[in-house]
Amino acid sequence: MSSANRGHRRGPLLWFLWGALMGFGLLGILSIGIVVLLVGLGLLVPLARGGLPGMWTALVGAATPWAIFALEGIINPDCSSGSATITPSGEERFTCDVVGSSTELVPFLVICAGVIAVGLVLFFRSRHGSPTTQDPSPQRP
Repeated sequence: MSSANRGHRRGPLLWFLWGALMGFGLLGILSIGIVVLLVGLGLLVPLARGGLPGMWTALVGAATPWAIFALEGIINPDCSSGSATITPSGEERFTCDVVGSSTELVPFLVICAGVIAVGLVLFFRSRHGSPTTQDPSPQRP
């Protein structure tokens, strides 16, 4: 396998990894995120110098951690507080007050899915080229 073919296959994966590092780093900026951002910035140097294809997969990688965060918030919302009651039979029941509404994260998830879709469309368009950039018809003398 030639090095150009290897770079053609590895490029999109490395760009995706860079985008995911940046997305996760911004998501967790107040904890471990700054370290992840620095690692991502360090990876950007060889990516930019190497001229690897697949730059648009960085959008997909950056939106993926945010989409997972929104999806997890929709599926399993957190309790902010609650109240305990004792039933006549002596059982204790806890009622959870959900932090906001889990449906508030749906537009955010839709936006993340849109960014992922745009990144994939741009990646595949750049990979296959647009019809105007392919072999033009020969000119007559």
